[in-house]
Amino acid sequence: MSKKIYVTPKVGVKIEVHGPFDFKKIYKTAKDYLFDKQYDFTEKKYEWKDKAAGKEIDIVFEGERKISELIKFHLDFVVVGRKIVPHEEKVKGEIDMRVIGYLELDYKDQWSHNKFLEFLFKVYTDGIISWDIDKQVGRLSEEATELQDKIRDSVL
Repeated sequence: MSKKIYVTPKVGVKIEVHGPFDFKKIYKTAKDYLFDKQYDFTEKKYEWKDKAAGKEIDIVFEGERKISELIKFHLDFVVVGRKIVPHEEKVKGEIDMRVIGYLELDYKDQWSHNKFLEFLFKVYTDGIISWDIDKQVGRLSEEATELQDKIRDSVL
């Protein structure tokens, strides 16, 4: 069974906008960042719904990047918007965006076939390569913060 180490809160780091914003710019910023950092990118959900008060959006990007046979980075970007209406060259409404980052160990489930392998996995990850895992957690944390900053900058 794989193990997840979150570098953000499990629900993600929240970025809120109430008012006008350029949705295309936000979307492009997140997508380009994941692409530039060589994440395998999946648009898990992309929905626009018409409501009486304006459009609602629900978008989920999932980015994953293999670091080694044991470690995989995950950077996800979630967008929920309400009351979205056209406003000059942008749109106006309420948008709640979240960046979620976590490191996944044993993503191929190679160490979970029996109790002995699970014990070896714990010894290996908590002792032998703990320094490398700590280093990778730091790298992913930096990338999650960089993505958050780029999204915040794209809103301005």
